Amino acid sequence: GLFASFINLFRFSPSQAGGYFTHLGVAVMVIGLIGSTMFVLNTKQRIENVPGTQFEVDNMVMSFRRVDVRQAPNREMYGATFDIFNKDSQAYVGTIRPKIVFYQLQNQSTREVDIHYETLRDVFVIFEGVDSDNKLVMNTFVNPLISWVWVGGLILILGSSLALLPHRHDVRVGSEEE
Repeated sequence: GLFASFINLFRFSPSQAGGYFTHLGVAVMVIGLIGSTMFVLNTKQRIENVPGTQFEVDNMVMSFRRVDVRQAPNREMYGATFDIFNKDSQAYVGTIRPKIVFYQLQNQSTREVDIHYETLRDVFVIFEGVDSDNKLVMNTFVNPLISWVWVGGLILILGSSLALLPHRHDVRVGSEEE
């Protein structure tokens, strides 16, 4: 049967099974790369700087909670906190906190993206600051299938490791030439 053949492949020829897994890993990675580059959804939003303000991204609703300002030696951090809800069921999904860090000594700033991970997509949220109209500027990217690249990579490593194992040979007692 199919199940017995699958088990025997691992028992008697792990290197051949490793080759199959390596090819499967490459296929999963390619699907992930295609999905994560061709089907990216980029949304730029300007929202009111008022707690409770909401905006939609794909099938999620981002609800603004607050902006935090923190002082540390040589830097100031401005972080925006958002609660994420499912658009259809209104179920709470998580909280995301992107921020801007301004380094005083170097006189430069960086944006620290926060990522909401899901099985079939990752949502990157970038807080770009407050504009002249006192509105928050947000940039979001929905990258589908990005986790498939990582899973494919793990399958590829597993398959390569199996492919390095030696073939199993049956040891027979005695000789046929006796």
